[in-house]
Amino acid sequence: MYIDECYPLPVARREAQTITTPHSELSTLGAADPGNPLHYMLNSEVNEQLAGAANVQEGDVVLEIGPGTGSLTNVLLDKGAIVLAIEKDPHMAALVKQRFSHTDRFKVWQEDFVKCHIRSHMFLLFESISSSDQKPRHAKVVSNIPFNISTDVVKQLLPMGDVFSEVVLLLQEETAQRLVESSLRTSEYRPINIFINFYSDPEYKFKVPRSTFFPQPNVDAAVVAFKLKQAADYPAVSSTKSFFSMVVSFPMPNLLCMTSFFWGDIGW
Repeated sequence: MYIDECYPLPVARREAQTITTPHSELSTLGAADPGNPLHYMLNSEVNEQLAGAANVQEGDVVLEIGPGTGSLTNVLLDKGAIVLAIEKDPHMAALVKQRFSHTDRFKVWQEDFVKCHIRSHMFLLFESISSSDQKPRHAKVVSNIPFNISTDVVKQLLPMGDVFSEVVLLLQEETAQRLVESSLRTSEYRPINIFINFYSDPEYKFKVPRSTFFPQPNVDAAVVAFKLKQAADYPAVSSTKSFFSMVVSFPMPNLLCMTSFFWGDIGW
């Protein structure tokens, strides 16, 4: 298969044991260590709501970033989706590959999401999983991502309206509130808000209590859905990187003028 050929898992990890109890498996892997920045969502109800926020249906192609033990992956597969997971940790990648080896609707890339070329991978994937007359036009992203890479993930995914129709992420509550802010009069309005509203229509979905994570973080979380815009929906830019650099360099008064130019007096 395409993904296994491009991203073979380390031989030493291919004999990973099937998960029996996710909590015990994660504890064995050191997930409960104080220095570990990752918090896993093992609550099936929350995972169902997360998939529901993206309206995942049978036949959908879904990209999942950081599947962990595969709790959310399992929900997505149960809904009939084709799930493509990117997992940085080689042991976790081998673990979920073993867990879902019974289905051909799951593939895993053992790679760092922040460094991978998602667009080219996805287009090749569309070709490999589709008949010549029925290629999927867009995929969805549904993920519980590490809190510390939230901005990097948003900056990489939102300009990809040609690949994804919707991006649904489980984020730190404070970050979620800040990213969906559209009022120009609030002190929370930042360059990242210009970027987000340029490429998408964000919507805060629901709050997720910290008690539903393992290990439990010190903050609550929330789900945000970004409906991605097509290139025809916004002015042409030379590149995403140059556009964001320009936005970051602007003083706030200039940002307000830019926002009014693109979208009118939103939030006033």
